[in-house]
Amino acid sequence: MATLSSALESLFVFIKNTNTNYVEKIATSTGMQIGLFSSPAELQVTGRLSVCSSDFTLKSGQSQSLPENTTLANITTTDDSGSVTVILPKAPRQGQIVKVKDYNGNSAKSNIIITAADAKYLIDGDATKTLNNAYASASLAWQGGSWTVLGGESRSIITFGASTMSSTTAGTYWLRPGGPSNTANPFSISPGSPPLMASPISGKIRNFYVSQNGAGTLSSGTGNMVYTVYVNGSATSLQVTIDVTNVQSLSDSNITHAASVKAGDLISVAAVQPVNVTNSVDNVVVSVEFVSF
Repeated sequence: MATLSSALESLFVFIKNTNTNYVEKIATSTGMQIGLFSSPAELQVTGRLSVCSSDFTLKSGQSQSLPENTTLANITTTDDSGSVTVILPKAPRQGQIVKVKDYNGNSAKSNIIITAADAKYLIDGDATKTLNNAYASASLAWQGGSWTVLGGESRSIITFGASTMSSTTAGTYWLRPGGPSNTANPFSISPGSPPLMASPISGKIRNFYVSQNGAGTLSSGTGNMVYTVYVNGSATSLQVTIDVTNVQSLSDSNITHAASVKAGDLISVAAVQPVNVTNSVDNVVVSVEFVSF
């Protein structure tokens, strides 16, 4: 029978089933590389493939550093009073993949915040990545100087709009969820009661695009239409300004900023026309990308 010390000194260890005397596994105590960077080879698996899975149970406010050999981290949170933090391996290998999973479906109430072991290393440009939807997960790969998210995201497009503003008067107008409509007065003139869309899950709104037709006959710089995304009645940094001076088929975008939303948050889009115009803007369509884990 091999001892632990002799096994560690061996390149391969054959593991037998003592009942059948068959070799069931071949183990190695060191890392293994298939092929060379200059001469790639193929690894073909015709049976099962398993990875190192670790289970962690955390209370709100607690943090957990993941061991270097972690491939799958199942996170169970035990209460709803706050978030927990998962710290990625401190010394990952190039290309190492780590998957973090909300194991008991509680991350909508107790968010799981993923961060690097060293604050100087970012995750797709951000200091942290948050799981905040039930049973959410994220797969992250180490790229040598940062982590990048490989999967776990769900993306969709949200649209607001109107076929015509039906007014040349200065004021704040609220676009309707779903895009342009042929109904009369598709804009709401009342700033206090905009058409709202409730977010069904938590996530992030980004990549704000605006397209419109029509222009008021104004001098340059005075005919700007300002479109802004609101969350729960508060303006976000997602804003687009378009000069409507005698130009048709105008469009612009804001792909720099983003806004976070939680399940149940109310999203709306306002169009501010600062001065009276000769011709009203029409065929307004705005779209934003909604990203969730």
